[in-house]
Amino acid sequence: MSSVSSVVEISHLQRPRLSAMILACCLLAAAVRTAAFAATDRFRHPEVWESETIATNVLEGRGFTYTTLGTVYRSYMEPLYPGLCALVYRLTGHRFWVLAIVQVLVGTSLVWLVIVCGRHLVPEGAALLAGLFAALHPALIVYTTKFHPFVLDTVLWFSAFAAVLAFRPDHPWRSAAAAGVLVGLCVLTRPTILACVPAMLWWLWARSRDIARARIAM
Repeated sequence: MSSVSSVVEISHLQRPRLSAMILACCLLAAAVRTAAFAATDRFRHPEVWESETIATNVLEGRGFTYTTLGTVYRSYMEPLYPGLCALVYRLTGHRFWVLAIVQVLVGTSLVWLVIVCGRHLVPEGAALLAGLFAALHPALIVYTTKFHPFVLDTVLWFSAFAAVLAFRPDHPWRSAAAAGVLVGLCVLTRPTILACVPAMLWWLWARSRDIARARIAM
């Protein structure tokens, strides 16, 4: 009994430390991304892409359109990121710095999701190291400073993976619905996630089968 109690005590001691390290990774990610925005002056003069034109057209009543080479396209790109831009601009009077803050928050949440996914697959130390790499990865930092859907795409991919990894067979419909909603949102910005759906379904099936076998054995 003493050994069991000592293990419990150690786990209670480690959990606050683990939470503090996860928080530190996320704060580091936010600080680095904010500094990158400031260093490149992209709070005031952002690097914009097609989504900026589409969001502006939506707000000005021209619909979800993008014109290039004399052709008006009404489905030029996936709708979720331009829709997010349009919503932020509608609420803030088209202030670039507010969308920049949203980009920082989205980029920071990716670091947390990397750690969450990692804790399901590898030891916690390795998961924290993966989160640190995500916080300091040059490409992830640079793309956070661009008004481009890449960072949102990545966050939704990892959100869907996290939901699948956290699948609970004791609440199968709730867990499956959460994963399905996140996959659906990802389709609205990066439909290539559909190629991963068979592997996700296999994982859900395998988890359910393992739990069923364990219950039968008991």
